[in-house]
Amino acid sequence: MHGPRKTPHPDYPTAKRAKTSKLFVFEEPDRGPLLLTVAIPAHDKLTYHEHCELDHDRVICSRAARKPKAADQLVWQVAWAKGKVVWVARRVGARVASRVVFVYKGEGKARRLSAIAHLDGYGIVRWSRHFDAEAKSYTSRKRSGANKLEGCGKTALSHDKLGRVSAASCLQWSGAPMLDEDGVHRRAYRRDKRGFIIDTARYGIDGKKPAASHDGVHRVTRRLDAAGRETGRVYRDSSGLATLSAKTGCSGFMYEHDRRGFYVARTCLDGQGSRTGGRDGLARTSYSYDARGCLVAEQRLYDTPSSSFRRHLTEYFNNERCQPTRIVCYDKQRKRAGCGPGEPAEKQIHYDAQGNKTSEQHFDARGRPGRDAYYNVFEVRGSHDARGNRTRMSCFAPRSLAVPCGRTGFHEARSTYDDAGRLVSQRFFDTRGYRASNLRTYERRYRYDNYDHLAATENLGINGKLTSSLGEAKRRYIYDAGHRMFGLLLYDRWGNPARYRGCIVGKTCPNRSWHAMRVVRRLDGSVANNLFFDHDGQLIHTVDCGKQRCWR
Repeated sequence: MHGPRKTPHPDYPTAKRAKTSKLFVFEEPDRGPLLLTVAIPAHDKLTYHEHCELDHDRVICSRAARKPKAADQLVWQVAWAKGKVVWVARRVGARVASRVVFVYKGEGKARRLSAIAHLDGYGIVRWSRHFDAEAKSYTSRKRSGANKLEGCGKTALSHDKLGRVSAASCLQWSGAPMLDEDGVHRRAYRRDKRGFIIDTARYGIDGKKPAASHDGVHRVTRRLDAAGRETGRVYRDSSGLATLSAKTGCSGFMYEHDRRGFYVARTCLDGQGSRTGGRDGLARTSYSYDARGCLVAEQRLYDTPSSSFRRHLTEYFNNERCQPTRIVCYDKQRKRAGCGPGEPAEKQIHYDAQGNKTSEQHFDARGRPGRDAYYNVFEVRGSHDARGNRTRMSCFAPRSLAVPCGRTGFHEARSTYDDAGRLVSQRFFDTRGYRASNLRTYERRYRYDNYDHLAATENLGINGKLTSSLGEAKRRYIYDAGHRMFGLLLYDRWGNPARYRGCIVGKTCPNRSWHAMRVVRRLDGSVANNLFFDHDGQLIHTVDCGKQRCWR
């Protein structure tokens, strides 16, 4: 692809300016093993606990207790073999909500941790961690093959004298230090006598200088109850003072649990520890569960008035796996209302045998067939491959009438994924099964960098060749070292800077053709402006992100 003919404006977005031209590349890394199935190991002892937490390389639990008699009690069941934990099940009565399996290699003193697998209520491996020969670092992958670590290739572990993880560092695939998706390289932990984490401090790329993550928080301090459950947390800056999280608008939270051990309420706190409305005015959220431990209701309490939409109560009706098959939303007066701006008041959902969503139907406040917020249709159907990737998506009106998906021009999208679980191509079809276009594009191809950021897209015509839609045929995305959006470049089918005449849904664009966009951030990481450039790389428009919708 070609750059602008003229000397670009100093703020024109490039990977070099983002300082990631050598960090984020198209070269595919060695991602390590992928675990799709695991046998439940035999055990020689079982213990029961009120609460457990999965750490990086072990499980931390409260003191062992008697097996609960109440069938509705939340309990952690820990299986042991040869003095080591081999699996942990989170269960309510006979229902296993999830399970973690520890895989070891070797015998006797040479026996070491090789992998940790997380299984859902269906017994399906959803993600796994894979440790090096010394169990001092690990990679992690989802069932789809995607990287599970948030912006890192590997996680390196440091241990204290008791063998507990004292710090975790984000590494590149090569082993060099890097920042994760929160803008943090190293996290240092302080624990109580039981081993539960009570303090987490964040550090920059050198591992020593205190750093605030993208939410402006350097340290998180936790309060725990007698069982080790979190009852509160405080966000702090590098001087130790309470600070506001830019992400939540709270300086901390208070958490409540019921007699069964379920997490039933969360309250937003200000710097003095008093209840306050967070960034969206939400002060308190409470949860209710049935006898099986399935979430059946979510109640929201707002502390600040606002003219924007607010969902106050949501009811959930679940299947035997506690997946919601019906979701109904209500306003402050307990009348059925949309679950969000432009959303229906009720959703009815169906799943396949592996727990993947196959159908979502929408109903309005009166119970009549409604429309979803994205495609504006009554029903969206999907099918999935063995790894859980959605390979087909299609749109329907009531009575299973095939219809186009909104104004896109297609009825069905068929998707292909690579071994890393990333969407690499999408083709479009009409209601009769013939090839169709999505805004003049018959196929869209996607490319990713070595840390799974969407890095480039191409629009193809029915002949398989590049085609332009409103002047754009290719996109190139640029990210900063903290994995945040830095810039967007658009090109025509000949690889020249595009003269794009449109906009992206949910964003604010110039009312003239443009080629590139740059995200400008304040020192605290918040987005101040979006800058737009023409095909010559010259600045043509500035969007104030405090007043208009932006890329962030």
